Amino acid sequence: MVIDKLGRKILLFISHTVMGISGILLGIYFSLKGKHFVDENTLKTLGFLPILALCMFIIAFSLGSGPIPWLISSELFPAAIKAVASSAAATFNWLLAFLVTKFYLNLEKGIGGDVTFYIFSCISILGSIFVLAIVPETKGKSMEEIQRILIGQKEVKFGIDNPAFSK
Repeated sequence: MVIDKLGRKILLFISHTVMGISGILLGIYFSLKGKHFVDENTLKTLGFLPILALCMFIIAFSLGSGPIPWLISSELFPAAIKAVASSAAATFNWLLAFLVTKFYLNLEKGIGGDVTFYIFSCISILGSIFVLAIVPETKGKSMEEIQRILIGQKEVKFGIDNPAFSK
């Protein structure tokens, strides 16, 4: 209901942005934790930060980046290729999830937990930009309207604004 009410694009944008912010907060916490000039009292005071960032991430992911790509992929692909294209998208999604899970500890050990979360944040922010620039809003649109948007045609105008009326 929330997705249909607010729209796919805005929820995806908010989701990626909040996930980026939560990653930055985690990066800041781990940066401070790794610095020797920050005393234990300051770290105890900021002890809520990782929990807050994690909760923000989970909520943002659940409202946008978790469900919406699956919904949009079913709306974007024409029936002739929907099964193959959706399967390919799902396989790519799970491959990337596997790679993140497999190599997170290596990355953390190699460059540090703070830098790792900064990288994840940059990827989320790039996702926000991608959503704004490329992802079409599919809320309330037919398959024909969505396909027209994807190939770059303008929306069909009805009424006196339609150029066909002036002929």
